[in-house]
Amino acid sequence: MSAKPVAHKDTGDTSKLQSELQDLRMNMDTVEKERDFYFGKLRDIEMLLQANESKKTPLTENILKILYASEEEKVLIDEGGNLTITSANGGAGTGGGAGGTGHEQMLSEDPAAAGGDEEMLEACDDQ
Repeated sequence: MSAKPVAHKDTGDTSKLQSELQDLRMNMDTVEKERDFYFGKLRDIEMLLQANESKKTPLTENILKILYASEEEKVLIDEGGNLTITSANGGAGTGGGAGGTGHEQMLSEDPAAAGGDEEMLEACDDQ
């Protein structure tokens, strides 16, 4: 007794998944545009502060510390406006990122450098 091939009956799942994939792509495009917009704003602020280094104040220094704080660092601002940046290992400081003042660092020019969303969706299409 041999097994007969079973005919695949499209129950609309494929079209439903295609529609869902299209919705996800549109949402991703919107989120990427929004990310790029706000990244550009932050980059402009960074450049303005760096260009006016001679007019440095505690406020401008704290803004740069916030910009340069790593993902692992927790930025806390108390009710008095005092800034504390706590590292992942629990140490507190005045910020500045990985081992420096942070002023020598620059925000990456490419906000999508850690992306890969498009490649993931293309891989889904190929399947």
